[in-house]
Amino acid sequence: MNISKLMIALVFLGVLGNYGCAEHDLQSSESEDVVAPNNGDEHDDFDPWDRGDRDEPNQDDQDDTPEPEPMFGPTCSEDAGDGWRCGGDEIEGSDPDTLYMCNGEGPAGLGQNCGSGCVETHDGTDHHCQPDVAICDSDAKTGYYCAGDKVTGGTEGTLYFCQGPGMAMPSEVCDEGCIVAPAGQDDHCAAMSATCDSDAKVGDYCAGEKVSGGEPGTLYRCDGPGTARVKERCANGCVVAPPGSDDYCRASVTCTADANTGDYCGGNKVSGGKANTLYRCNGPGSATNPRACSNGCVVAPPGQNDYCASSQTATCGATAKTGYYCNGSKVSGGKANTLYYCDGPGPAAVAQACSSSCVVAPAGQDDYCQGSSNSTYNLPYKCNTTLTCSNGNNTSSHTGTDRYAYDFAMPVGTSVRAMRGGTVHRVRNVSPPGSRCYNGGGSSCANYANTVEVRHSDGTIGLYMHLSRISVSNGQRINQGQEVGKSGNSGWSTGPHTHVQVQSNCGIWWCQSKPFRFGERSSISAGSRVTSKNSCP
Repeated sequence: MNISKLMIALVFLGVLGNYGCAEHDLQSSESEDVVAPNNGDEHDDFDPWDRGDRDEPNQDDQDDTPEPEPMFGPTCSEDAGDGWRCGGDEIEGSDPDTLYMCNGEGPAGLGQNCGSGCVETHDGTDHHCQPDVAICDSDAKTGYYCAGDKVTGGTEGTLYFCQGPGMAMPSEVCDEGCIVAPAGQDDHCAAMSATCDSDAKVGDYCAGEKVSGGEPGTLYRCDGPGTARVKERCANGCVVAPPGSDDYCRASVTCTADANTGDYCGGNKVSGGKANTLYRCNGPGSATNPRACSNGCVVAPPGQNDYCASSQTATCGATAKTGYYCNGSKVSGGKANTLYYCDGPGPAAVAQACSSSCVVAPAGQDDYCQGSSNSTYNLPYKCNTTLTCSNGNNTSSHTGTDRYAYDFAMPVGTSVRAMRGGTVHRVRNVSPPGSRCYNGGGSSCANYANTVEVRHSDGTIGLYMHLSRISVSNGQRINQGQEVGKSGNSGWSTGPHTHVQVQSNCGIWWCQSKPFRFGERSSISAGSRVTSKNSCP
């Protein structure tokens, strides 16, 4: 037999199961057995050459030893710790924009996908989703709005500040909920739970009148001391009644949907108002500043303000604008040495009888009475009250634009009086109670002081700043000594005080201050204690 035939015979014999010679020939000269590599199978003695008498594998004969379960999904590492965590390096297989729950090392519990991204904290607290961007709607004006009330995409229970349509700035998270105010008023955070005081009886009380912790302008029901229940939110204010009578909401007087900014007689675009009474509207919403017209209220032609009829026949000429005019200067039919107020062409209202003479000012400035008390400045607080000037002119904090300003230390709620008569040029109630800058803040609150501006007959503006409450409205004519608001601590402020200055009319609320002196004392500086003679009898 040649070599080729011998090899074929050996192979044939191996296929039939007689391995003896073939196995011996294939063994290494250095070992007795050929051992197959062990890849983790429990059958360590398995020999791929040794078929023996084994049957073909089937389901019944397979090894039933359980395989280890594979780990699927995001997995928290040991470094992730406990709590809510953003996806990232510490969570294997995670999405960075998703919030997961970790309880030490192991599978992560899926929380939620963060549409605006996930925010990691570094102080051991839970991570959280970035709130959606809040947008002031197209009909939003300058003021404060709760999320959902002219603010889209905001966080529920949060108060936002808008300056018209556009990005909404979060002002405050309202722990007790956000209150949507009546039209024309700022929304605000709810106060803590209201409580009827120990001397409350069964009846209705305004917040602050035997009811502690209530919402301003809200009527509550008491059943004696204890929890107060909201009875009504008063759109036009809550009226404290005489002892023995229930408090009540002031009757609703509303400017109709077609009302513009201006003055209207009751019944003319003002519903619920009294006849022969003139109201102020700032578009649809609450009507303010009611003024009784002793000689009747006159409905003017479209485009002009309604007005109180006068017993005089003085008339503002066709070229008159809003402002003060002497008789004979764009005012005809009036009395000599009398200063009149015009709101464009139409009836002229007497502003002041001049004790000396009426001075016609250069074009663009208001006429004024020569040497009258209306041209003299008095201290901005009540007659015979003595207060301390806490900051004067040209100090480290009164420089540049406000170098000629004065600060007077006043407890919150002190009556602030007009230093000089004029017309309310603008009010800014930008920090209502409960808002971020209402009770003082740093430089970020610089533009959030509640202010009143009064335009004087010579065209200058008197600015009253840091108020807690405003008592006048735009366009209202006021006298020297009349209350413009209550002192406070709003805006950039380190303590309750009132900031006053006389400034140019530059078109915005904060303008270059001008030197002026008070009639009570010609020189006042920080530390001066001065007694007011403002409108003393």
